[in-house]
Amino acid sequence: MNLPQVAGKSSVFASLNFEIYCTSSTDQIETPQQQLIEAEEKLLPSEFWIADPVTLAKNLLGKIIVRKIDGQLIKCKIVETEAYGGVEDKGCHAYGGKMTDRTKHLYQKGGHLYVYLIYGISCCMNITASIEGEPTAVLIRAVEIMEGYDFVVSNRNMKNLSKIGRELTNGPGKLCAAMKIDKTHNTVDITQAGELFVADGDNKPFEIVVSKRINIGYAQEYIDKPWRFYIKGNKFVSCKGDVLEVISPFENNVTETPSVPSLLLESLDKFKAPPKSSSRLKKII
Repeated sequence: MNLPQVAGKSSVFASLNFEIYCTSSTDQIETPQQQLIEAEEKLLPSEFWIADPVTLAKNLLGKIIVRKIDGQLIKCKIVETEAYGGVEDKGCHAYGGKMTDRTKHLYQKGGHLYVYLIYGISCCMNITASIEGEPTAVLIRAVEIMEGYDFVVSNRNMKNLSKIGRELTNGPGKLCAAMKIDKTHNTVDITQAGELFVADGDNKPFEIVVSKRINIGYAQEYIDKPWRFYIKGNKFVSCKGDVLEVISPFENNVTETPSVPSLLLESLDKFKAPPKSSSRLKKII
């Protein structure tokens, strides 16, 4: 339980005007170092990342991004993702096999970061999927703050926050600002313990909402691909969008990954595009 901070130790009990809660010796509050050790013990196996982007995008929901910075520990649960299918996907930066100084990071082995700048002000964090040379990735669109809330608030410097502070991390640019993730983090291996990595979550059951990706009006027939996924009912999701399907995450066994790249396009193709919709989604950075 978080109690208000009191300045003077000698007058603590005299100045408190709220109920004091006592805990037993077995109910000790974990230190950031203890939390970090626990997170490092929950690193995901290497085979988790060698998957097609659609599978990885769903399996990343509920996983925890761990960030060590300035002596602080930030832990955020991934609640919204989008899959990008590489050279065949007109919504992907690597469409047509393009490799530039920016997109070369997409060609890394699954489990590495590809971070790029949009609108000249905001960074977007992507995690590569598949094997080295296959430029597929998952965009992290929104996260829920689990630890380090005060530090995130200081990073964002926002006023008039909602009660839970959803505005801090309910968009790809927002979450990068919250955790101080930028282009210097390109190529970071998030499968290994360090200043930035991904760990397993609590594995509590939830439903996954399937929707179309956001803000890719240039992607032609790939606009309508149902490759956006989010945790149903989570208040940190950027927007609901058109709900196309609701599925269980347990339909996908994370220990079983398809042969890559031989089954990559086959896996992507099974998700057929829905009929075009006239609804428009609000742009969220």
